[in-house]
Amino acid sequence: MTRQDLQLARELDLVASMHVAGVTPVSRDGFKRIVADDLISDKTNIVHGNDLTDEELHQLTGRGVQFTVTADVELQMGFGNPLTGRLRVLGAPMSIGSDVEITTRPDMFGIIRTTLQTQRNIDHMQSLRTTARPRSPYRLACGRQGQLLFANMAEKKAALQRSGERILRDFGELPRAA
Repeated sequence: MTRQDLQLARELDLVASMHVAGVTPVSRDGFKRIVADDLISDKTNIVHGNDLTDEELHQLTGRGVQFTVTADVELQMGFGNPLTGRLRVLGAPMSIGSDVEITTRPDMFGIIRTTLQTQRNIDHMQSLRTTARPRSPYRLACGRQGQLLFANMAEKKAALQRSGERILRDFGELPRAA
């Protein structure tokens, strides 16, 4: 995605969504520059983003950037650990997606399950590395209350931001059933 793409999306009040993973960035300070130039907002969506530094992630979430985690594809293609836990720690909303449907599970419950299990494994391995008496962690980045909440509410919020606002703006309020 180029600066011109981001500027045009802003002018047309569109969501700008970009896949960020698996390749060396064209510009190592690209995100720092688009943040400084105010080219991103809550109408920006990043799919993957596994290689983002903590500083970049903090700056982007601070601007309201939305993220889409696609754990099945990210694990399959070697992008690194999904951002699930890192985003939860920051309190940042995210959506969960399939990305490449032909290579992933055919249902969202399976995709959500993979996302949660992957984060559970990340948390477990971190606990094993950092505790004197390794054991399964009881507190995960995706706690019981948060598991379905982020899978449900963040999906709804992301979907509404991507389509609902545009539909309401273009067509007005939908008529209510009598």
